[in-house]
Amino acid sequence: MKRIIALLGVFVLLLSGCGQMSADDVASLLDGILSGSGDIVSETPPERASATVHFIDVGQGDSEFIELPDGKTVLIDASTRSAGEDVVTYIEDLGYNAIDIVIATHPHEDHIGGLPDVIDAFDIGQMYMSNGVTTTKIFETLMDKISENMIPVDVADAGEMLMSGTGYELTCVGPMGSEYDDLNNYSLVTRLDVGSSSFLFTGDCEAACEQEMIDAGMDLDVDILKVGHHGSSTSSSEAFLDAVSPEVAVISCGAGNDYGHPHDETLEKLDAIGCDVLRTDLNGDITISTDGENGYYFSFEDAAA
Repeated sequence: MKRIIALLGVFVLLLSGCGQMSADDVASLLDGILSGSGDIVSETPPERASATVHFIDVGQGDSEFIELPDGKTVLIDASTRSAGEDVVTYIEDLGYNAIDIVIATHPHEDHIGGLPDVIDAFDIGQMYMSNGVTTTKIFETLMDKISENMIPVDVADAGEMLMSGTGYELTCVGPMGSEYDDLNNYSLVTRLDVGSSSFLFTGDCEAACEQEMIDAGMDLDVDILKVGHHGSSTSSSEAFLDAVSPEVAVISCGAGNDYGHPHDETLEKLDAIGCDVLRTDLNGDITISTDGENGYYFSFEDAAA
């Protein structure tokens, strides 16, 4: 398995909102990420962070905001309708009034529900969607918003370069097919490479979609994995995890959610490959920064109530 250089600095963890994690728990987590690496541990973030990925704590949903080295930005999903304003506030607090690319992985409400609020709040340069469609009200509302604001929208294809610049590439690596019984398998899967650092964002991609990417020979081997379908046992097959071989997995899910996410089966499989797990329900907002050369710097905010 690859060895990750983890630059772990000040972990902003407001324990009052994260009752399941004590200071000792955090220390153990950091030790786990660093164990056996023999690499540098820094108390400060990299001086030249080429990219920062924000896994926003949106409850039972998904939303990732990416800041790239040339100042461009990407938003992957915006969780539910009720979380839309939280996503908007999070991005505005970072100082942005525009987003270069918005990716709607698939048309489930816990991924696209907040996107109408995002479109109202920001100038959007380009949207990418999968070819999965539905007749739900939120999907119709989103399509109306895209049309009203004349936002360019394309269906992303596996192998397509969505954005590139000096030292980074954002590539669509799935899904491979065009027809599925389950909307989850229409999820756009994207890979971000920044120098030698790498991330994989999987939406709600399940085992069928995972296997198709493996069979197609897509390069899935990355350091940081956004776990599919909130840690459901329907995703993260053993074959897929072997292909990805992540050092750190991030699970976006809501505390005490009705689905039991993340499922014990998924956590056991991640543990079996020696992968450390971060969770928005326990760690809150999770931010991972990298200069593309010297590893990763992790920081947390308190988990949402």
